[in-house]
Amino acid sequence: MNDFAKAIEFIRSTDYTMRGKQKILETAYVEEIDIKNSWRVIGFTRGYIDALRENDFDVTKVKTNRCHLYKRRDTAEHVINSDISAEEALQYMKDRDICILALPSENKDDGSLRIEAGYEMNTSLGYFPGAQVTKPPRPKYEGVYLKERFGG
Repeated sequence: MNDFAKAIEFIRSTDYTMRGKQKILETAYVEEIDIKNSWRVIGFTRGYIDALRENDFDVTKVKTNRCHLYKRRDTAEHVINSDISAEEALQYMKDRDICILALPSENKDDGSLRIEAGYEMNTSLGYFPGAQVTKPPRPKYEGVYLKERFGG
């Protein structure tokens, strides 16, 4: 936590652009929590599931984006412009580092994406390990899960 706290202190004191500060903050965040715990998938868009159905649930044929439910820019700006502690900042970022799988065309970065009823995912199942925006589902794991869950 010490390095994360130092990063926040540095970010708040610098004259870098907000985008530059956000990049530093996100890097420090991922270093603190480990990439495996970031960009957590908690559900899917109807459009993504429909595209999978059209392709017999072959996850290699459907382009995927992990789309944050909360705008990353807003999350970073709140942490940077507030006086919350490093511990509070880390928890705030973790709470908002949740995604849904969507088609690239659905990833508008405007905060409008929501999970419809029936498209949520039980995160304790261990599918969709942490990654970044374009990490595709694994055919033998998430592909099978998606087909079993939505194919019938």
